[in-house]
This record gives sequence, C-alpha cells and structure tokens, in this order.
Amino acid sequence: MRRQLFRGRHLGRGRPGHLPDRPQQRPRRSRAPQPPHGGHPKLSARERVIAIVRLIPNGRTSSYGAVGQACDPPLSGLVVGRVLQRADLEDVPWWRVMARDGSYPIHRIDPQLELEQRERLAAEGVNPDDPLASRFDFE
Repeated sequence: MRRQLFRGRHLGRGRPGHLPDRPQQRPRRSRAPQPPHGGHPKLSARERVIAIVRLIPNGRTSSYGAVGQACDPPLSGLVVGRVLQRADLEDVPWWRVMARDGSYPIHRIDPQLELEQRERLAAEGVNPDDPLASRFDFE
C-alpha cells in the first residue's frame, strides 16, 4: 500500500480518511514600512531638534526637555543636549535652550559658553538671572 503525503503528514495516520485539525495559515501580506509615531521618515533626530530650536522666538527661552517633547516622535532632553553640543550651530539660536530650572548646564562643557549664552540672552532682552520669566511653550 502506498502512503500519500499531505502537508508533511502521512494520510495513513490516525483514523482512515481523517486529516488532523490544524488552523489554516493565511498568506502573509507585506506592508509598506511606516515611520514610527507618524514622524517624517527622512528627518534625522538632529534635523528635527534644529528645526524646533529655530521656532523659539527672539527674546524667549525653552528647556531641553520641552524641545525634545515638541519633536515628532518625542526625544529626551539628553538627546537634545547632545545634538546641540555636537552640531555646527552658527545659524541656530542654541543660547535660547537651557535647563528646566533656568540654569545653564553648558558651563560644564566650557565656562566661556555660559558667559556667551548670558550675553546673547541679555542682548535679546531676557534677564539672564531669571530666564524662566520668558519661557516659550510649543503648543
């Protein structure tokens, strides 16, 4: 007697003429790749951070975390700080971004940069000793 194969199983096993119960497998459909969280697939984190920092108006300040939350998808304040630290920012108003509590964490990198940040904020009309008074919200 000759055995026939069906989906890798012999028909002769089990009850005669009975196939084992197996769920039907559907063919897989391929999906087009979607950007996470609806974000733009061609913009890097660096490009998104720089675009958001450019939105901060003259005479206003924001925090690293607020800039990160305004990005799509959201980024952490640490990522925003790293981007601003490593980027060539001649045309980006980096001095308008500071810590949430109004401090200047840039002094850890270079104390001269903190002085420059304070001078630039004062030139825009922001009180460097109370930068929270001119906080900008991205809503």
